[in-house]
Amino acid sequence: MKRRQKWLTGGVVALALMFAAGCGTIGGGGQPTGTTDNAAVQTTATGAGVPIVGKAAPSFSLPTLNGNQTVSLQSLLGKKPLIINAWASWCKPCNIETPDLVKLSKQYGQQVQFVGVNLTSLDSVAQAKAFVINYHIPYPILSDPQGMFDKTYGILSVPTTYVISSKGKVVDVHIGIMSKQLMQSLVKQAIQAG
Repeated sequence: MKRRQKWLTGGVVALALMFAAGCGTIGGGGQPTGTTDNAAVQTTATGAGVPIVGKAAPSFSLPTLNGNQTVSLQSLLGKKPLIINAWASWCKPCNIETPDLVKLSKQYGQQVQFVGVNLTSLDSVAQAKAFVINYHIPYPILSDPQGMFDKTYGILSVPTTYVISSKGKVVDVHIGIMSKQLMQSLVKQAIQAG
């Protein structure tokens, strides 16, 4: 009985942490459901190609938010390590962490390539563009209108941030909002990974 009670308590704590980490719940149709910003985001990801630390990052090819070009993971590799931040404009934690990401991108942009991926299938292009303008985001923002990045990368919650080496290896994955200190740590990890 005590074992089951510990398991249940651990499960409740894990669920509470998941709720605190991100925002919005995604129903089966890929649209946000509910209005709470601290609910876990679930996807219909099959698990195929989901990023695993130490393994090759799944490839992707996404249009830029303004739609004037397509960017693939392959086109980003080979130059600098990557920090890819998946976000949605309606996500309060995304709004909270973005100013610090912008500062870090300006500070470390010579050493690390920052890329944003708007989960456009769960957002709107107009709101995403307003978000980019509001926060003066200088790094490339890609659009995920069909939810392919969401599914391939197995997004559980937004924001989610991936550190990928310049050779395409997943160095770290962080689900949920990041503190300034954690962002600094991820940037250092990216630089060390090269």
